[in-house]
Amino acid sequence: MSDTSTIESLTSMQSYDIVICGLGVSSCLLLRAMARSGILDQYSILVIEPSRTHIGKTLCFWADPDDQIVVCNRDVIVRSWDCVQVPPFVSESINPHQYYQIESQGLYDAAFNLCAENSIEIRTTFVDQVLQGSDSVLVQTRNGMVSARKVFDGRYKSVQGTSDRQTLYQSFFGLFIQISEPRFHEDSLTLMDFEIPQDGATQFMYVLPEGKHHALVECTRFGTDLIDIDKAVQHIRKYVEHRWGTFTVVNQEEGVIPMALPSYPMSNIQGHVQIGTRGGAVKPSTGYAFQTMFEHAERITQNFHIDVRIHQTKRFVFYDTLLLDILIHKSHLGMMIFLELFRTQKISMVFKFLQQKTSIWEEMLIFYRLPWGPFLISAFRECVGRLFYDNNVRLLFGTAVLTGLYAIFPTYTYLIGGLLLAISMFAVGVPHGALDYHTVGNTGVSRWDVRFHMKYWSLIVLMGMLWFLSPSVGLCSFVATSAWHFGQTDFQHWNIQSNGPYGKLLWGVSVLILIIVSHYEESVHVLELLNIPVASEFASFVPLVLCMVALVQMGLVFVTRSLAMCISLCTITVTTLLPLPLAFGIYFVGQHSVQAWSHLRNSVNISDREMWLDALPLTLGALFLTLVFMFDIWTKEIQLEWFIIMGSCITFPHIVYMDSFYRRKYIQS
Repeated sequence: MSDTSTIESLTSMQSYDIVICGLGVSSCLLLRAMARSGILDQYSILVIEPSRTHIGKTLCFWADPDDQIVVCNRDVIVRSWDCVQVPPFVSESINPHQYYQIESQGLYDAAFNLCAENSIEIRTTFVDQVLQGSDSVLVQTRNGMVSARKVFDGRYKSVQGTSDRQTLYQSFFGLFIQISEPRFHEDSLTLMDFEIPQDGATQFMYVLPEGKHHALVECTRFGTDLIDIDKAVQHIRKYVEHRWGTFTVVNQEEGVIPMALPSYPMSNIQGHVQIGTRGGAVKPSTGYAFQTMFEHAERITQNFHIDVRIHQTKRFVFYDTLLLDILIHKSHLGMMIFLELFRTQKISMVFKFLQQKTSIWEEMLIFYRLPWGPFLISAFRECVGRLFYDNNVRLLFGTAVLTGLYAIFPTYTYLIGGLLLAISMFAVGVPHGALDYHTVGNTGVSRWDVRFHMKYWSLIVLMGMLWFLSPSVGLCSFVATSAWHFGQTDFQHWNIQSNGPYGKLLWGVSVLILIIVSHYEESVHVLELLNIPVASEFASFVPLVLCMVALVQMGLVFVTRSLAMCISLCTITVTTLLPLPLAFGIYFVGQHSVQAWSHLRNSVNISDREMWLDALPLTLGALFLTLVFMFDIWTKEIQLEWFIIMGSCITFPHIVYMDSFYRRKYIQS
């Protein structure tokens, strides 16, 4: 979108208090929750939905009859069951719970009625993107831009008709049937009957009785290929005729649910809340989502002035990851695992586990009674996958190898490691700072923008003046701003939600203190070059300082419960065994610069190659200046401290612009 069209859109756009993108199940539940809490009466609301055509589907959940989810949705619940049949197909009571069914058409009709009763505008168009405005959230649609204080984003990308060998899908086809004899048990439904051909995946039948003569019989497939409709019809026909005789088809339904961990980028735009599938409401291993969507809608209305997101319990994410991996690589094992689960566990415990309400002890007992082999292989594959695909783990592994080599061949390792870091510095470190003009506003500015350069050079001069007034002030300012920048980038990349600046600053400061103090003699030498005196008595406090830093960092890991932070802490700890230049270079280039590069790439939405070519002129300029400085240092014409001061001055405006960038519009990849 050009700058001219952007200006025209901004000047003519309409403003609302709330914009809801997509009118799916989660949006319908949110509208109903807003109606109960009185929000619909207080705010102007726009609903953006690309199509008024609705494809009906069956929604299910289990709960106590007195639970809020039942009470609030009693008008759209069509039926419920007290008992469930699972292999080996003995009807089992799920008391005190019941299993409930909702037809999505009834939910949509109720939501449309709410919109009509409250004069809520429904606009038929597509949403292209959501952006951070100066004091609002901007929604770019095919028909122009609108702004809002709050945007609830329930857009969903259809996967109908697609197939990906590395993505698992729950695809299903069901027939609403009628039989002549009253043979269905009205109070009992059938879940996961595997007595049908598996067709190279995990396939089973659901039977949801709607009376003694009527039922929904659904063939479901867990596989990387979508269900074959013709085969599904054959399976249903044979299944029904074998059990209940001839039947008449009344209606049908079909659908596809991705069985994958949330793949949508998490938004850090203030006021932009992702809901439904986009917000991570679908449980990957089962496809159940209704209860999570309902609870999310309730929490949103109860805490309307903050951005409430769906919380993912990490150990259950890990369990889902293992099962999905098994179903992708060894799909024929799915039937065996589920049959063993139902054989060894009561259905009430299975439901409790699926609701993520079990204790760790209960989960250990569940897995103890399942086949260990597939899960251990999957866990090993997951660890190896993290090693090769997770930058934090790769960096830890590489640092450990480098440290081991340094212990054996210190001179050669120092030279080779330093050369590799220097190459990486000009491949990622310098280029990511050379793209600061992309971080201005929502769309960036020209590389030659005069106002940008005036501000940029003013910040460089400001940092230089601090060094001129006092080396101590200059160094403290540089370290403090760098600590904030490092903490901000790490927290952003690890998706750690922080209500204030203290966590980010504490992490950044602790990282720099650990690197600097653990290399005490080298750090003192650098300070002496900068004419900053260090009291000799301070050496005796080094162990105490390192212990305090360790406690702070372990406390941050405990509070944030971030595995990525824990891995990063291990990496930084290992670097204490390396010389100071290597230790700082590994963190700055290997972690910080790589992360910041990915943030810029995701925001600018261009390839790595395009970004690198864009930064090439300034990168070459920085390389030339570095070579000149290194030559002058080697010939003793200037001292090393000037190189440090120059680096701090150039870095300072980058920190300022990246801070603004993170606060304004960054969307996590």
